Amino acid sequence: MRQSPRQGAQNEHGPSRRDVLSGGLSNAVLFGLGAKVVFEFVGEELASSERMKILDLSINFKDELKPFHERAKGQASQMLDRALEPAEDDSRALMDFFREEIMHPSNEKVRSIPARIRQELVHFVAGQIATESSYEDAAPNKAGARSFVQITAIAAKDVGINLNDLIGNPKLQAQAMGMIFARHYELLLHETGEAALTLIQARYFDKKPEQFAVAFLAPALITAYMAGPTNVARVIQGFAGDSFGVYLGYDAFSKMSETFDPETKKYFPKVFAWTLALEEELLRRRES
Repeated sequence: MRQSPRQGAQNEHGPSRRDVLSGGLSNAVLFGLGAKVVFEFVGEELASSERMKILDLSINFKDELKPFHERAKGQASQMLDRALEPAEDDSRALMDFFREEIMHPSNEKVRSIPARIRQELVHFVAGQIATESSYEDAAPNKAGARSFVQITAIAAKDVGINLNDLIGNPKLQAQAMGMIFARHYELLLHETGEAALTLIQARYFDKKPEQFAVAFLAPALITAYMAGPTNVARVIQGFAGDSFGVYLGYDAFSKMSETFDPETKKYFPKVFAWTLALEEELLRRRES
């Protein structure tokens, strides 16, 4: 079974964030009939507006998100203080640094991920690091994962990096995280299979491929960072075969997540909640 970065025994500056988010196109298979679609980068304001519109449709996911968001808001000030500390040997705040670096165009491997999904990974990495390490380049956890992005020795080796080289090196951590996402995307598509993804898109995201990318594929890929792509692929396959009902926005992913173990089920809502709480706290400070 493939290891996720956290599973371990268990399982010169680049362009600005605006440049990263506005550049480049990537073709991806639109599942079903072998057609093609372009999942494009869109402007940050449009992406944010689109994301919140999708969230507004997601009645069940909003209920699931609420307690995590309330807890994150209560700790957001301290977390943001850590997230705004400068990265090692860099003037950028850690939060900005990772957002600008994990999908940096110089990392060729990340180009295999469709552009719109890359944009979601960039957005949510702020909350993902809060979830993983609380913005502390910490000692190993019980699974042996280390660094701001909590990578194990096995996961680091899988992308050709020595775990010890990651410590105190945020740039390499960001590069490794991007490479892991790229590897997991490849495995997730391969192990899930086109038939299952075609069925889910047709059932819940018909004629809305951008929502399939934003509200299903990106959350699945973020979850695979914690649980491993094989585990997530297995759950997607089961959901494609057994699911019925009407699920809008993130609710299809939320319904599917009921099959995960409790820790995995909570992972994406926690990441979403922390991202939202950090952005709200940052806005509050700017307006005060």
